[in-house]
Amino acid sequence: MLVQHGVRHLLLADDRLGSQQNAIIPLLNAYHPFPSLPRESRAGIVDPTPVQIAISVSAGQVVAIGSLDRSIRLHDLQLSVHPQKQRSEPDQIWFDVANVPRLPEPNALAPDRAIDTSNGGLQSLTSTSSKIPAAPASPARDLLPPNFQTSRRFELPFFREGNVYQRTLIRELICYDNQIAIYGDPQSTDHVAAADAILQCGIPTVLKFVSQSIGKISDLDGDGRLALVLGQLADAHAAHADSSPMNASEPKANQEPIRGCVRPADFQKARPDGVDAIYLDPRHLQVNELQSLLAHEFAHAATFSLLVESGQPPTAIPGWLNEAIAHYLEQQIAPTAENLQQRRRLFQAQPWMYPAVIPEQFTGMALRRGPSRIASLELLQSARPTTVDKNLRTLITCPGDGINRLVTANRTDFKSLFRNFTRQLVQQRDDIAHQRGTRPAIENLPSPAFRIKSASKQAIQIRGTAVAISSPADQDCELLIKTTRDAMLQITVIQSPTQN
Repeated sequence: MLVQHGVRHLLLADDRLGSQQNAIIPLLNAYHPFPSLPRESRAGIVDPTPVQIAISVSAGQVVAIGSLDRSIRLHDLQLSVHPQKQRSEPDQIWFDVANVPRLPEPNALAPDRAIDTSNGGLQSLTSTSSKIPAAPASPARDLLPPNFQTSRRFELPFFREGNVYQRTLIRELICYDNQIAIYGDPQSTDHVAAADAILQCGIPTVLKFVSQSIGKISDLDGDGRLALVLGQLADAHAAHADSSPMNASEPKANQEPIRGCVRPADFQKARPDGVDAIYLDPRHLQVNELQSLLAHEFAHAATFSLLVESGQPPTAIPGWLNEAIAHYLEQQIAPTAENLQQRRRLFQAQPWMYPAVIPEQFTGMALRRGPSRIASLELLQSARPTTVDKNLRTLITCPGDGINRLVTANRTDFKSLFRNFTRQLVQQRDDIAHQRGTRPAIENLPSPAFRIKSASKQAIQIRGTAVAISSPADQDCELLIKTTRDAMLQITVIQSPTQN
């Protein structure tokens, strides 16, 4: 997780504060939602003019309706199914429509990247249990550089009720190796146990993988090690407290606690107090999830470092794309990690409710941390068979917003990228059907957003940069779609194997 927005002042005394370390310093300038922004810039272009289109659909085909509107607004759609050759007057100019074949079968698109397995490299990117060698034990203290600080002041982020605060704490060196130094409270058994587990989980391998993929993490404080700082990052309800409308239909039990975070401000070389640090909450660390968590947070730190090296501020990449990059590396380290799988299950249940692109002005925790991250990850991967790996550094260093970076790095346009994203989601839905039954059957599919059945009428909603996928058509027919111009619909008709 990355801390992308401003903080408020808050004094907390529930962690070991030094007697003179109780000043609360702002992480960034205080953020005020939508300060005098025009309506179009914060919510996309608003044009409620009614439009409609009629789509010819053959029996067995699937219709995927996506919105190219780069906002999270909900768009209302009225759908009706009629016999073919209805004489409607569609407003074709307002729709992007294509009939396309299904994507190739799984694993036929492009091979996973080959990783150098020497010197502690990953043995497998797709195995269900990664056998990564343990990190070496802490060397003798006299091997530390002369300027190495065993007691340091850190500004820990703290999440509460949808806001980010910070507190200044003294942390002591608990353990270290030649790449990382773990700071926390040596008197806390939780901190000591977490530090030991982290040190033994294969840090050299994960760091090497991230360095190969993105680049090295900057050593801003010159101590030759990346600091991992242990402390409470949120109160008991911070992961669930959110006034965002995105949170209304999402059960609190499905929201992950905050396990770790990285601050872009820490990696600004111009700061005199610059520190290369990652913050971890020992209350929520799980041994079997440590590799995926650290790969995710290391990816953020490497991304911020590369941005600064390329002359850009560490906040140049929007949060949704930054998280997609981190999750992309995370899933290669630990493809079965529950952190990703839980989000994926929620996303696949309602893909039309989770946008891939999240405007920076929208700061709701549920939106930024929930299943939308899977949508962003799938959009990032939709460039295949042009591999993401080959374009990752270009994606980070090229200028522009998130969409412009994807378009530039993959030498395509957003419409093509989004259509491939749509096809990918349809293919994954069919793959789920394969897994649930001996052959892809309609009853094995996740619940569709709408059904194409003779003489049916339905009303659905779809968010900007989200996709609604139908059930296979039960016969040849015409699907009439009524909406407004600002929905910016992209309609893809795909042959489904479910009725073969």
